[in-house]
Amino acid sequence: MSITTIEPLIQEKIDKLCLALSRYAETQEPIELGLAYMALTLDIISHYAFGASYGLVDQPGFSPLWKDVISMTMESFALVRNLPWLPQLLKRLPHPVTEVVDKGLAFYLKMEREMRVEVAKMVGNRSKGASENSASLKDRRKNIFEELIDSNLPPAEKTVDRLNEEGFALILAGGDTSSQTLSQISYHLLANPDILRRLKAELYQAMPDATMPARWAELEKLPFLRACITEGLRVNAIATSRSVRVARKETLHYKDWVIEPGVRRSFLSPYQLARLVALDTPVGMNTHFMHLNPELFPNPNKFDPERWLRAEAAGETKKLEKYFNPFGKGSRNCIGLKRLELELFETTRDDVTIVCDAFIGHPKRESKGVRVRVLSRLQK
Repeated sequence: MSITTIEPLIQEKIDKLCLALSRYAETQEPIELGLAYMALTLDIISHYAFGASYGLVDQPGFSPLWKDVISMTMESFALVRNLPWLPQLLKRLPHPVTEVVDKGLAFYLKMEREMRVEVAKMVGNRSKGASENSASLKDRRKNIFEELIDSNLPPAEKTVDRLNEEGFALILAGGDTSSQTLSQISYHLLANPDILRRLKAELYQAMPDATMPARWAELEKLPFLRACITEGLRVNAIATSRSVRVARKETLHYKDWVIEPGVRRSFLSPYQLARLVALDTPVGMNTHFMHLNPELFPNPNKFDPERWLRAEAAGETKKLEKYFNPFGKGSRNCIGLKRLELELFETTRDDVTIVCDAFIGHPKRESKGVRVRVLSRLQK
């Protein structure tokens, strides 16, 4: 399912978020954008995955508990990466005991159990009553699980366990990465007024009426908007976890280094001579340091959308894009900045600088996030 298919759903949630944020103009109470964006992304993902939204945008304060527990859960992955047997062990323990060991992991396991029940119901309903559901599906959009169950994927990819993993990946990784990316791009725009003015001017030209948002197919053609999103994904360098690949029994060459495949002895029987068997070579890297490499991106910590426009003018876009690979190709919509006037509140670059590898990069624990004041209310 392409992003354009669910664009009306995304726009509906963005409209709700803009309206919720505009209410803060009356009180001038600071709001942490990470909370607001987490509520937005989880509402979109939950509606897309399960057919019903969590409704976090409508809750007072955007339900900060969700952001806390998802951050704790993501931080637990560093432990699980080194102790992969731990989740299976904790599953066998009573929930209160698991909480003592690791609260984030305990919440993860609790959510996994609850989601598994919902996924099992969905699989059961689809398998026993496709004809019963066909009439109702004409009046609504199928959610992601229904799309997967009805697809041509092999049966092994449609089991409850496999679908449950997909749902969890969407909720946890999708919610954290998207909300952090949006809040950090918002920081860089608000911290650079000249860039923000230029972006707003381009958006005003594309959307003279703020109540009539343009389609993404039109917005992605705007050069400066595209440059701002691309540069935001690069400078945030949010993917701190290594992407592991395996070289299948081959010799790797990197600069002056030659990495031969490993070997092990294999015996067909106690009476036969040993033979050497080539082993695969696992390698891994993350995009965080690649995106912040000064040899590839001069002055890498500077938010500079112009670097992409300069590359395009010089015919070097492909050269830069070769080393640009954020947590997934794609873009994030920040059109709310056209509807609302925001200003930073007690927020510095330190509040968005990644210092912790929690599978997804996080800023320092003392950071209160990207806090803003809403200066003007949305006019309906």
